Amino acid sequence: MIQVGARIGVLLLGVVLMGYLARRLGTAEYGRYAVAVVLINWLMFTIVVATGSATIRLVAGQKNGHRYAVSMLQMAGMLATTLAVVIALAAQPLADLLRSPGIAPLLRILSADFALGTVAGIYVSILVAQGRYVLSAGISLATMATQVLAAFIFVEQGFLASGACLALVAGAVVQLVMGRWASGIAFFSRDRVPFADLWGHTRLLAGAQLALRISQSMDLLAVKFFAVSPALAGLYAGGQNIGQAGFILFGPTQAVLLQSMAKSRREENHLDAARTGTLYLRVTLTYGALLCALSVLADDIVVFVLGPSFAASGPILAILLWAVAFRLLAATGRTLISAVGEKVSIMLPLVLLIALGIAAYAIAIPRGGIAAAAAVALGLAAAAGFTSLREGLKMMGMTFPWVSTLRIAAAAVLTAMVAMALPSSGWWLLVNLSTACLVYAALLYLFKEWRPHGRIVRDVHRAIWKTAT
Repeated sequence: MIQVGARIGVLLLGVVLMGYLARRLGTAEYGRYAVAVVLINWLMFTIVVATGSATIRLVAGQKNGHRYAVSMLQMAGMLATTLAVVIALAAQPLADLLRSPGIAPLLRILSADFALGTVAGIYVSILVAQGRYVLSAGISLATMATQVLAAFIFVEQGFLASGACLALVAGAVVQLVMGRWASGIAFFSRDRVPFADLWGHTRLLAGAQLALRISQSMDLLAVKFFAVSPALAGLYAGGQNIGQAGFILFGPTQAVLLQSMAKSRREENHLDAARTGTLYLRVTLTYGALLCALSVLADDIVVFVLGPSFAASGPILAILLWAVAFRLLAATGRTLISAVGEKVSIMLPLVLLIALGIAAYAIAIPRGGIAAAAAVALGLAAAAGFTSLREGLKMMGMTFPWVSTLRIAAAAVLTAMVAMALPSSGWWLLVNLSTACLVYAALLYLFKEWRPHGRIVRDVHRAIWKTAT
């Protein structure tokens, strides 16, 4: 609950920052900023995502977990620093490759964010693995608050996109310092495991997470490369950023549940791990279906958050909210797999998705523009979701909750109908969103899918309490 509450705070601050930058920078400048940031985040989050699940699994699932934490920090730090130097030196050729020569100065600034943010992200994963959820949540909130404040100062001083990038660096510094202090794990400690041992535990997990990350995050870069226009990239980024906020809100639950399942399996309590996994899947389906239901309000959400100049992003957001729902399923499948361990066969479909995605974007974007790019992103997300979830269920010995899925789908359809019937222009949008969420919760209760004091909810509390203690 603390993680979710903090993430809501982070999300609200992110919405404020997103709306401020969109209005202050305009579509073209915002597009330049968004392309640079998404490229760096794509690289940084790829490393963090690839190593984050492995960090949680090893630190929580091994008796000498602190030694694995040190090794993971050092390995990720060396890799990130090396890549950051490469990015800074090759910023102009990289910008020219993306047909965006104006982003080279931004890439040089963000190379610092890449090095610092990667290590800071590992520290946050270590805190989650240690069960120190309050501290990890507080650090995330402090990082976002720093970024918002720094962005306002730098942008108002006339630095515009460069100022927004400097704000990311400031946030990374705060996250790194606080993460080091809270975790108690020294970066330069010699009490670690050999890199060969760490690599043996993480290579398949990291590779699979890397492949999944690439398949799910290359859409904006594809838009910029194949559509060329910074304004179109800005419009696509507007819809993508709002949709991504929905994914970020769900993020903390993945780490917490992975820690719980890894600990249960370490203690040979596979039944508890499977029950936690089933609960996790039901929560994912419930949340993902709500995003799909609220997609009917996409046009008004975009105008409310980003302003009228981004109105054309509405249809993009509507499609991407569905894509986010399937990406949540893929993340759930990856979490189930991570709790058990990887198999080489799981990598093959993900690598194939990357190849198919590149080909699909190359064909679709010149013909259908950014709407076609969003449609391809949805197709890739659905394929990754089904593939990862199927393997995760098999490895955990779980069955798919078909009855729950039908109840949740019925509640989502009715919720969408209510949302469409209510006014949603201007500030009425907040009333509509609140009403729709309440209606959705009431329908889930009516359909006997979720009960405040039901057995499944008690199981959640028990699992989280066991993990924290």
